[in-house]
Amino acid sequence: EQVREISVGVHGEGATARLVAWVSGVSGEGWEEALRAVATSRLPTYMQPSVYVPLESLPLTANGKLDRKRLPAPSVAELPWSAPEGEIECLLERIWAQALDLERVSATADFFALGGHSLLAMRVINDVQREFGIELPLRRLFENPDIRSLARLVSDQRIRSENLSGAVTDATQIEMEW
Repeated sequence: EQVREISVGVHGEGATARLVAWVSGVSGEGWEEALRAVATSRLPTYMQPSVYVPLESLPLTANGKLDRKRLPAPSVAELPWSAPEGEIECLLERIWAQALDLERVSATADFFALGGHSLLAMRVINDVQREFGIELPLRRLFENPDIRSLARLVSDQRIRSENLSGAVTDATQIEMEW
C-alpha cells in the first residue's frame, strides 16, 4: 500500500477540535495502523491525527489546490469500535462522548487519540467523580486513557471507598471515654 495524498487539518472548534488526516490511495487492512505508527514515531502527541479518513482522492479547486471546504467530516463509523460492557463502562462512555462531542466512544479507544486534551481531561475527571462519588486524581486518566482500563480503576476505587466508609462508620460508633 502506498499513500497517494494526505492532508491533515483541524475539524471542529474549541474543546471538541481534533486533528483529522484525509488520506487517498489506501485500501484494505492495516493502512491506518501503519500511518499511526509513522505519526507516533515522528510527531509529538499533540500533532498526531486522532482520526484518519480514507478517500478516493482529495477534493481540489478549479485551480488544482486542495479544497478544504469539501473535505468530509469524520464520522463515528470511521473510529474502531469495541462496545462498552457493564454499567461503569456505559456511564464512562456517556461522559466521554459528551466531553468529546461524539455520538459514541469505543471502550478501547484512547481518550487523547480521540482529541482529548488536559482541559477536557479535567472535565471528564470532574464528571467521573460526581457520577461515582469517588476521588480520582487527574493523572489516573493519563495512566488509564481508555474506558475499559478506567472502568476497572473506578470499580476498584468504589470498593475501597465503600470499605473505608464502612470502617469509619464502625469507628464512629465506638464510645469515647475520657
